[in-house]
Formats: sequence, structure tokens, C-alpha cells
Amino acid sequence: KSATEPKKENPKKNAELKTKLKKEK
Repeated sequence: KSATEPKKENPKKNAELKTKLKKEK
């Protein structure tokens, strides 16, 4: 369960990071 939770949150965090980078740029 611990290994599945981080993997599922990874894509969501990645998308937020990309959005923040695009908004900052």
C-alpha cells in the first residue's frame, strides 16, 4: 500500500509542478 500511494500521488504532484513552472515562466 505504501508503494502504491506514492506512485499515485507522483503524477498528480508532477502535473502541479509543471503547472507551477509554466505559470512562473
